[in-house]
Amino acid sequence: SIPPFVIGVIALDQYSAAFPPVPSWKAIRPPGTLGHAVYMANYLVPLLFTSFVVARTGRTRFVRIAGAVGCWSSVAGILLSGTRAAMLGAAAGGLTLAVLEGRRVFSRRGRRWVLSGVVLTALVASWAATPSGAGVRNRIQEWVRDAGGGQRLWLWRDCFRMFEERPLLGFGPDTFAREYPRFQSVDIATAYPGVYREAPHNLLLDVLLSQGLLGLVPLAALACAWVCAFRRWGEPERLWRAGLMSALTAGLVANQFASFSAPTALCFYVVAVALVCSEDGQPHPAPPPISKARIAVSLLLALIAIQYLFAERGLRKVEASLEAGRLEQAITEFAAARQWQPWGINSDLWYSRALLTSGLRVGRLNDVFDEALAAAERAAAWGGEPLESAYHLAVIHTSNQNLPLAERSLVRARQLSPNSYKPYWLLGEIYRATGRLEEALEASTKAAALGGG
Repeated sequence: SIPPFVIGVIALDQYSAAFPPVPSWKAIRPPGTLGHAVYMANYLVPLLFTSFVVARTGRTRFVRIAGAVGCWSSVAGILLSGTRAAMLGAAAGGLTLAVLEGRRVFSRRGRRWVLSGVVLTALVASWAATPSGAGVRNRIQEWVRDAGGGQRLWLWRDCFRMFEERPLLGFGPDTFAREYPRFQSVDIATAYPGVYREAPHNLLLDVLLSQGLLGLVPLAALACAWVCAFRRWGEPERLWRAGLMSALTAGLVANQFASFSAPTALCFYVVAVALVCSEDGQPHPAPPPISKARIAVSLLLALIAIQYLFAERGLRKVEASLEAGRLEQAITEFAAARQWQPWGINSDLWYSRALLTSGLRVGRLNDVFDEALAAAERAAAWGGEPLESAYHLAVIHTSNQNLPLAERSLVRARQLSPNSYKPYWLLGEIYRATGRLEEALEASTKAAALGGG
């Protein structure tokens, strides 16, 4: 119950800090402590039901109050996030709880909870009508404009085309942003030009594309274990059983419109383990003594966590220096931060862009150009974000009048994403500058078609 309370308070503070004023087009969606509003809301959805059960079954008054605070903090965080997927998940979890334990949920004591929920909803609706609720109202208007599902339906259709190429084993974890541009359809490229898509926004599709059909086997086995554990629990623990099943249902439904992040995955699987690893509502006997192998693995994971911590701390210092215009200090700090970056992590693309932006802002672009170019070349060689890296490198080469190298990078970007307008647009400019007018006309026409005119 503590995490949802802390996250809810932080989300409320973030919303309050963004107001006033709220532009007519801006929807304020606080991310809490999870980096994005969707991840925050999907993290809170399972905790809503576990906190509810704690509030109903706690042995002491303090525990029950803590559960209630966690429950209503989860509701507040979900509402402030403006995340439809989380709200749908919460509704699915509530329906599951009503089906499994409707008699107890809607008892005299349970009816007070339902009445409290109605009152809270009415208060939120009244607050949304006030000037401070402008961010929420703008989000509702976005829902109306996006009633048809937006780009997700087209994105999912493209994902099935990706799946057909590697159905058994998938493309590997965290490879969607790299592989998807090759399969991007003309429809979504034209309707939403220039949008970066880092995930399929669907848990099952994410598993299929990263792990293939074999990746669904553990998920299906876990679902079977849920059902078996659900039927095994005894009468005294029925509400706990129903609460955990409702939490899993809510999390599963919410993540059909998003992909797991580390916190949301951890929360989901911890709830699953709590349901599965029990016998008649009682924990298994104490585990055996901790072995040396477990200690070694724990130490290794701790070292990796420390490495991530120092790398992130170093990048924060770089960001602060760039914001303050301390370019030389930022360059030195980034060189130190790179030494801490874990394998498979690369910040060169971000660094190159941020360095150029800061240099341009303070009028010292020439002083940082070579450093930004070197970082862009490293990012392109790394290959983690090949399309964005190739295009960024081409832009730098173009500004430096190195058109042959710029053209080479753009041809690479065009191969990586045949239906993205950006490589064609810049190629058209390069062809025009070098007197290749027919090629310039062809590339510019293609860019206009893919970019929506």
